[in-house]
Amino acid sequence: MSYPQSDEEVIISSYRKAYRLIMEREADATWNKYVTPILGVRMKNISDINRTVWNRTISRFFTTYINPIAQSVAKTTIKLLQSLGIGSDTPENERKLILAKFLDSQKGRAINLGRTATTHGMARGALMAMNSSNLPWQKSWVSMRDEETRNSHRAMNPREFIELDRNFVVGGQQMMFPADGSQGASLDNIVNCRCGLDFKIRRR
Repeated sequence: MSYPQSDEEVIISSYRKAYRLIMEREADATWNKYVTPILGVRMKNISDINRTVWNRTISRFFTTYINPIAQSVAKTTIKLLQSLGIGSDTPENERKLILAKFLDSQKGRAINLGRTATTHGMARGALMAMNSSNLPWQKSWVSMRDEETRNSHRAMNPREFIELDRNFVVGGQQMMFPADGSQGASLDNIVNCRCGLDFKIRRR
């Protein structure tokens, strides 16, 4: 029997829990920032019906998009662990040393995965809140303005607002929101993205 043993479902479950927490909190914050001043209804007072819609939206999002990503991350992680060559006969002190070196080598990967998932989950949560308000919102891509920001992301005009269901064109690629890969955007346009969204009511 090889050591360590890793459960793919544990990794996938952790991904789902993290995404749900990020999406719900960002949806709450976005609703309170943009919708409450107009409707006068804070997120904590929203009806159970809307909460049910949000839960369905998140569950559908998990099935269609997050599960495949989580499965890929889990499989890669398990392969990396198995490649360490740790067995049941490996001395405990040697086992700890190998794992410590492995964890240290994976810090960059963990940061990339965490940052990308956070940006992605926050953007999805924000759009979920805006769509559920039944108001004519428009969205704008807001990029970080520092030396780490991609040129294609920095070039996005934060004053250009489009309909919620339209794609942004980022570096020639279609994206619904920051860190979105569902429209075929490359990893170069997704990984480590720290951009966000802004919203405004469409003028009638």
